[in-house]
Amino acid sequence: MSTLIMRPLDTGKTITVLSKNEVTAGNDSQTFTIDSEAVLFSLYVTSITGTLTVTAWTQADTGKAIKVLDFPVISGPTTDLLLRKIADVMSIVRVDVSWTGACQFELRARGVSGGTTSVRLAGAVNAKASQINCPASETALIPVSLTDRAGLIIKNNTPSSTLWVGFEVGESVSGNGWPLAYGESIGVDLQAGQAVYGTGSTTIDVRILQAGG
Repeated sequence: MSTLIMRPLDTGKTITVLSKNEVTAGNDSQTFTIDSEAVLFSLYVTSITGTLTVTAWTQADTGKAIKVLDFPVISGPTTDLLLRKIADVMSIVRVDVSWTGACQFELRARGVSGGTTSVRLAGAVNAKASQINCPASETALIPVSLTDRAGLIIKNNTPSSTLWVGFEVGESVSGNGWPLAYGESIGVDLQAGQAVYGTGSTTIDVRILQAGG
């Protein structure tokens, strides 16, 4: 049964959708109205022993709804905020969260404008190298970021393995994802606002280079 957050979400305002510290499996839902053009969600998982699933739906006054957001299935604590922005929404948003074990997390929503303005300073250089161990289940290799990102390179660094890459839940699997064998890499011009998911044939040492953010 979904509960309703009474005050509407305005542009520039932030609300706590759900804040949980649970010792057993469970689920919860929250519904809120918006007066902003878009909604930016932030998810932070402090601890978890099972998995955490977060989906968002937008609905009309008649109650008919469509899913507009899937966070990656979370199976471990997050080191940074996971951010997802949705713009194609009606005035009502419902968030469904389920967890299979003990967990502590906070999900927040901020009203933002629908457009995006990007400003770059001439001569500024920002690049980052990172590593993540991708298991044999869909995992967010790179969460959505609001900072400026011009492009990235992803490399499979584990012998005798395959990494499948995609850009939303359900894409980074053997039937749909872009396969990277050991030593292979893929480079894409990918701006902020897009997550990257991966699934390994085994646990894979993934190396990542990002430029511009």
